[in-house]
Amino acid sequence: YNDLIWAYAAVGNAQQAETTLLRMLATIEEGHQGDLAFTVRAWSGVMAAWASSGDVDSVRHVERLMGQLKEMEKSDALEGELNATTYNRLLAAYCKQGTVEAAKSAENLFRWMETHKDLRFKPNS
Repeated sequence: YNDLIWAYAAVGNAQQAETTLLRMLATIEEGHQGDLAFTVRAWSGVMAAWASSGDVDSVRHVERLMGQLKEMEKSDALEGELNATTYNRLLAAYCKQGTVEAAKSAENLFRWMETHKDLRFKPNS
């Protein structure tokens, strides 16, 4: 699933990347997962797809996915951890919007990342 999600992300098909993620999640929840797991990598692929899509709702999609990821991390259902790369997806979505409001949101997120005491969230690109 991860490779398929990233393949859709590479060609700019955010909707299909997210549909693939949802299929993966359903497979895991049904107990047919084998060695599948809820991974940050899969979610990050979908966020990358939305961030680069240019869709007017891309920020909303990435923010929604970030919220779901945070909830999964709290419940220890997530393999991997949120880090600066994950937040960079949201920054990219803000930047792609090309509005003053989005630029301010990007700056606020960047400053939060800079001042966060957890080094995993320090800006890295």
